[in-house]
Amino acid sequence: MQYYHNKLYNALKSTECIYLFLTDSKNAWLEPKFPTECFFMAIQVHHLAVLPACRRHLRRQRAHRDLTRMIEHLESHESEWIETPMASRNKGLLKKWREQIKVTFEQMHALWLQCWVSNQTVNYY
Repeated sequence: MQYYHNKLYNALKSTECIYLFLTDSKNAWLEPKFPTECFFMAIQVHHLAVLPACRRHLRRQRAHRDLTRMIEHLESHESEWIETPMASRNKGLLKKWREQIKVTFEQMHALWLQCWVSNQTVNYY
């Protein structure tokens, strides 16, 4: 029986839990082997670092795509609003959205660069 949640894993190492586990004749306490420890740490790293980073990257990609679509839509219909009182508002929106695109692109690029640099510093052999 393996437990992968950090709280359960630490609780199983306590002496009280070991005693209760050993008194049950059906179960035998085995020290976790090296592959089990590695698997537990890999699962933990995956949940603590990899999944949140992927979600953050997808959220930035989605924001970049949505902003690009809104800019394209507003620019394609520029002839309709250029001579209306809404022209200054729409020009302001275009400027704001372009700045937001620049910021999201820089954030995505910084994250990619950070991952690339960290991979370059790791010695696999």
